[in-house]
This record gives sequence, structure tokens and C-alpha cells, in this order.
Amino acid sequence: MKTGMFRAGVGFGFLLWAMLLFLAMTAVPRIQMAQAASASDDFKQLATALGDAVIRADDGDTLEMMARLRALNVPLGNEINFAEGQALMRMHRNDAATVSLTKYMAGKGRLKKRAQAMLDELKARQTLLDQSWRREEPLGPIRLTYPDGSHIAASSTGEDLGYSNAVSSFVDARGVVQWRSVLGGTSGAFFKAGALLEDGQFVMAGSTYGPAPVERTVPATAAFVRYDALGRVVWQRNIGSSSGKNAYGTGVLADGKGGMIVSYTLIGAQDYIERLDGDGKTQWRYIPPKEKNVSDDLAVMVRDDAGNIYLQLEGVDPALRVLNAQGKLLRLVKPQPPTTGFGKDFWEKYRNYSRATKAAVSPDGRYIYLYGASRFGTSKRSHGSLYVMDTTTGVVPWVVDLGAMVDYLQGHFSFAADNKGVVVTGVVVPETGPQEGKSFFTITRYAVSNGGKIWERSEEVGSNLRSHLATVSLMPSGIMAGVRVGNTFETVFLSHTEFDAIEADPAADAPVVAFLPFSQNTEARQALLMGQAQDRLKAANARLAQCQASLISLNRVGVIREVRADWGFVVVDLDSPSGPGGDMLVQRDDGALVKLKPGKKPNPRAISAIPEDNSFNQLTSGMAVVVSGDVPPSRCPAELAAMNAAQHALAGLSGLQTK
Repeated sequence: MKTGMFRAGVGFGFLLWAMLLFLAMTAVPRIQMAQAASASDDFKQLATALGDAVIRADDGDTLEMMARLRALNVPLGNEINFAEGQALMRMHRNDAATVSLTKYMAGKGRLKKRAQAMLDELKARQTLLDQSWRREEPLGPIRLTYPDGSHIAASSTGEDLGYSNAVSSFVDARGVVQWRSVLGGTSGAFFKAGALLEDGQFVMAGSTYGPAPVERTVPATAAFVRYDALGRVVWQRNIGSSSGKNAYGTGVLADGKGGMIVSYTLIGAQDYIERLDGDGKTQWRYIPPKEKNVSDDLAVMVRDDAGNIYLQLEGVDPALRVLNAQGKLLRLVKPQPPTTGFGKDFWEKYRNYSRATKAAVSPDGRYIYLYGASRFGTSKRSHGSLYVMDTTTGVVPWVVDLGAMVDYLQGHFSFAADNKGVVVTGVVVPETGPQEGKSFFTITRYAVSNGGKIWERSEEVGSNLRSHLATVSLMPSGIMAGVRVGNTFETVFLSHTEFDAIEADPAADAPVVAFLPFSQNTEARQALLMGQAQDRLKAANARLAQCQASLISLNRVGVIREVRADWGFVVVDLDSPSGPGGDMLVQRDDGALVKLKPGKKPNPRAISAIPEDNSFNQLTSGMAVVVSGDVPPSRCPAELAAMNAAQHALAGLSGLQTK
């Protein structure tokens, strides 16, 4: 269901304006005329401005006008709560939006259906990331994910206005496309990268060219486009070449201060990095210097939490340039490659340009992870590779082969870094063994120290489809990963509780939801679930048996009447004339169990016994004597509960009724 948050129009803005003006004329009838006229004039101007902001769906102006109206301390109508909730929701300020819309519903507002639809979406946003899930979603090679799980999906299409247009879509927390924005028209356009800005807005980097039909002689122009929360273009900055060379927008990063860092290249000439303010105006520019006859091009650009910018240049003389937030060069770092093992071979044998095409930096800025793709050895497929570099010393402690890809053009791996390491996702094709030629959607955590696999989870996907695109992002609430197989894109969210559980115990089973693609048939899904349930029941039974074996049955059979250490025995008064019926034991005060070897029986209610090893230490009159025997499951309550739960889970899957 599409909600009112994505609507802008004259109707509601006029309604709000009219109601506010009515309040303005009736709010202060007893105030002196001059003061009333002044207050009324201010109110009218602000009410008119607010109505205009609502019509334009300018959320920033809407909230500003509301704050100024409230500062007048005059009564405001209930409709203002709707406008406020709608603006806050588009800004992804979800808690505040819920408060405003709840007030509106309590006041019996006229737009209650739209308000309720928005509250439903807000609830989905606030609960979506509480648990793991998997679902089919609209395709988007570029995905910009908000902290509440909704996202911008960007792709290209030839079905709308022109030769090839750039498309941006907003997908809400329930996976529904709320709007779709197309850029290009009769000319062509495509996006290379994107970044989320404040208050629900975003910016895309790419290129435009044309008009159609596209000719080789028509140069491309680098383009940076800022969108509002409704997918409308706020501004578009085009940067072309005065010499007629093609210009391409290659990257964009939000700077956390209302602006953005952009990169673009003039083919065969130069790379440029600029900071644009919120209006798209250049604040500073950095041009990586090029030495004569040396072709080193900007491969990737990333930013850490402190605002430092990392530029990896690849070519004849690869180097990392680190800028501060003001665009000043902090240091130039040359990579110090490994001198042994696969890392040494990788560095010596494979083309420089293939070593770094994507990057991620740890939030603290200590390490940068660089990805590329090459043919390794005798392999017939391209392999993804990943290495980490210390951003201060240039030391490269490790390089890993991520595996063979199904499609060099669209089958690349994606990855995201935190201060503990990196999480990589992609579709891997084994080249040997029983799984040779199959395709497996894989998520792997690598340690920052040595590149070792901390854990890995994988599942088979359609092997007869070539294009396998993967995405991944690390969020405070968990890990979001996606895979496209053919024309179907599926998103997997692994909540932080289960993600943390895997981090703590890499050998533990992966949550079922994370590895049950919709493409699997129900029989395969049932078989997988049944197998996992049977394994859990088997393990639970083993743990219960282990617990029982570690205990003895404390069944009392008598009590020590007398300790005769000088004669080497104790006398036990029996509770029953039938005798102990098993090995007798007595538990000392320190918890140790002492075995008593039965001796003579002077009468049916008494028996002599010799302590094991003739140890009479801590044996006294009045101590209870027990016999060993079967331990009931109730003596192991936690293990018994786990076994019962596993039985119920298996019975539920198999359709059986538990007794």
C-alpha cells in the first residue's frame, strides 16, 4: 500500500492554509486591536508560507514555518500534526513522526486513512530490523540503505524516455516501491555511485550523453544529481570537457556537513575531486598530480568517520593519497606488498589496474580494503581478490582469493568493513570437486589481522544464469546482503542478535531465514528444515545423556550409626530390611563421594561397610548413605527443556502431534 508520505499537492496545502487562517482570525478577539492586528498579520504570513511549503513538499521549510507558528503561542488546528508527521517521515525521523501522526489520529483528522497508512509504514520501519528476514525486492545495482531498512535502488532502463535512462526508486520498509524517478529523457544517462544525505535526500553520480541515437562523436558529461525525499531533482551539476573528451562522474560521498565529495575523470587526461556544498557549488578542488609519462588513474574513493578521504590511484606506480576534510593532502602512502605466499604471486603477476576497482575503509581509518578481479593461474574464470593495506605504513599483511566468478561483467563481489574486519558477499563458482560449476551465494567474514575466515555461510543458487550481482552493508542493527540471480533480486537481513551469535560461535548453525531463497521449491525447503531439526534433536539427546551420566542417583538407603576406624569399618542402619540393592556411597561435607564396600550383616536392619581406600576422613555418625543408579531426566532441567523443544520443533515440521 502506498502511503501519504509520498504525496505532494495543492489540496492538502490549501486545506491547511485555510484552517490556519481561520484560527488566526478567531484566536485573539480580546487583545488590543493594534497588537491583534500585528499578531494576526504575522500568523497570516506564516500560515501562507506553511501552506506553500506543504504544497511544494519542502520538508525543511514546513518544519521551520511550524516552529515559528508555535512560537506565536496561538491555537493551531489538528491538521498541522498531519503535515508535521508527513514531513518528519520523509526525513526518516520516525519516532517524532509517529508522535505527530498519533496526535492527529487522536484529534480525528479528516485524512485518517492516509495517516493510518503512514503509521503502518512507521511501525514497519521501527520493527523491520528486529529479526532476520528474506524477501524479493526491486532490482537495483546501486542500493543506498537508510538505518530503518528502507532504501534507494538505482539502475538503468531503456524502456522509458530514451536510449538508456538512469532510474532511482524508493523502496519502503515493507519492500514496496513508493516512487520511481527517471533521468535522461531523449538523451542517455547512467549512475555509477550514490550517497544518502540528511533528511531523506540523496545524491547520485554518473554521466549523461546524447541526444539519441547516441553517436561516438558525442562526448559524455559528468553529472551529479541531488534528489529530494520524493525523488524530484533539486539540482543537477554537469561537468564537461572543454577539449571534447568524455567526462564521467565516478564517485560521491556525503561529508556529514550538508555537502558532498565528488570525483570525476576526463578520459585520457585527469581525475578531479571536489567538495560541493548543499547547493552543488564547488568549495574546494583537489587534482592528483601526474608525473610525465606515468598513467596513474583514480581507482576508488572512500571516507572514514573522521571525514578523511582516501584516494587509491592505480597504474604504473600505485599509491594511496589521504586528504583531510578540507581537501588538503595529509600523506602519500606507497603499498608494501607481501614477500611470501599467494600475496607475493598476486602482486607480481597480475595487472596493476585489476588490483583495485572497489574499496572500503575501516571506520577508524586504520585500514583500507581493496578489491579487484583477474585470471589466476590456469583458471578459465575471473577470480575476485581482496587485500588490506595499513593507511599509514602501506603494509599489506594479506591478500585472499575470493573464488571464481560466474560473470566478469556483473558477477563481482561486494564488501563492507568495520573495525574488526570485512564482510564479503558474492556468488562463487567452485572449479574442482563435486560442486564444480555450481553457483553459491556466499557471505564470509575475514579477520583484519591475517585475512583468515572467521565464518562463512553459503547456499546454492541457479547455476544456469550468468548474471549474479551481490550487495552488502553493515548496519548497527545487523547485516544486509542481497543477490541477483537472473532477473530476481533477493535481500537477506541478518539481525544483530543472530549476527552477534555467529561472531561469538562461528561453527553455529546459520539462522534458517538467511539461507532459504524463494527460488527453492517447498520440498527442498522442507527437507532442509527437517534435516536441521533432526540434527538439533540428536544433539539435545546427546547433551541430556551426558548430563545424566555425570550424576548419580541420590537414593537414600540408610544412615551411619557408628564409625569404628580402629576396627576398619562403619556400621550402617538400613531403612529397609531388603538391603541396599547396589553400591553404597556417602557424601562428605566437601562434596566428595566415598564408596562403601558391604561387609557382614549382623541383623536385617544393619550392615557393616568398609570405606574405599580405608579413608575415614570426615565420616561421622548420622551421615546418609545412598546407592548409585539411573538418574531421572528431571535431574538435568536445562538439557531436558532443550530436548523437549527440539522434539516439538521436529513434530511441528513433520505434522506429528506431541504427547
